[in-house]
Amino acid sequence: MDSQKSSNIPLFRAPYLIWKELMENMGPIDLALLSMCSQKMEQAVSALAKRHYPYEIGVRFGKGQKCEISLSTYGSGESKIELNTTTLGEIHHCLKVIEQIWKIFRRTTTSAIFETGMDEFKRRVILDWASRNSRRFSHAALEGDTSTDDEVLHFLDVFKRCCILQLLAPTSPQFNWNLPFHLESLEIVDPGFKIENLWTMNCNSVYIFKSSFTAAKLKHFILKWKFGNEKLNVSTIRIEKSDFSMQRMLQGVPIAAHHELAGDDDEDDNIYGITNKENKMLVISESIDPFGHLINFNF
Repeated sequence: MDSQKSSNIPLFRAPYLIWKELMENMGPIDLALLSMCSQKMEQAVSALAKRHYPYEIGVRFGKGQKCEISLSTYGSGESKIELNTTTLGEIHHCLKVIEQIWKIFRRTTTSAIFETGMDEFKRRVILDWASRNSRRFSHAALEGDTSTDDEVLHFLDVFKRCCILQLLAPTSPQFNWNLPFHLESLEIVDPGFKIENLWTMNCNSVYIFKSSFTAAKLKHFILKWKFGNEKLNVSTIRIEKSDFSMQRMLQGVPIAAHHELAGDDDEDDNIYGITNKENKMLVISESIDPFGHLINFNF
């Protein structure tokens, strides 16, 4: 599948939903069905996002045009609906069934998982968060095996468009959701790709959070890369001040040097501090080692 086609793969924006599809032999019809699923589930979830659900709803698209829908409660087994789908009308009916299930099971739970797989690159997005009544930290991870610029740009586009804006900007006019949880941490993992082609895109991703620091109760934001090739020349992984576009993102506040970092003093870290419009200090640290690249945002 070329990058142009893969860029059209839809994204699922449904918190409290487990959504899975097989990643082998996805044909044009499968992608059309996924698009329909995305639209219908987004409508259903946007109307019900104020509640938690102790149920898992899974959808798998396998070889041929078989669609499997499964519903299970936590720790109580699983029931399934299986359809051999050949038309969009059939999957549309299938999604109506899901919507009805979604509306019926309105209960509370302490956690939920969102998962989706995409195309032959076998990328996956996992969001796992706790309810506001839970004290454990939430976690989100983005993983992928990338080999070209087009792949990684699409991969980062997935991050930007998938749940993050909804999670962190509940007061956004575009997503009028009163979300019952706070995302405490975010981790982005991209094995096997060099940082130069990621940084600008990740800055654009960070841009989403600019107006959401207070509304989202965000306390800790982590961007982390782990490289599959341990022989990677880490000297090519660097951030220059001239390349750092957070300055224009945070109301043009200048970047100031900051030299204190809790942790191991022996580490060779480059640290930059930025003050946002609410006069809160944002500390950006860069740690480079043979196994990965870590940027911490603490505010």
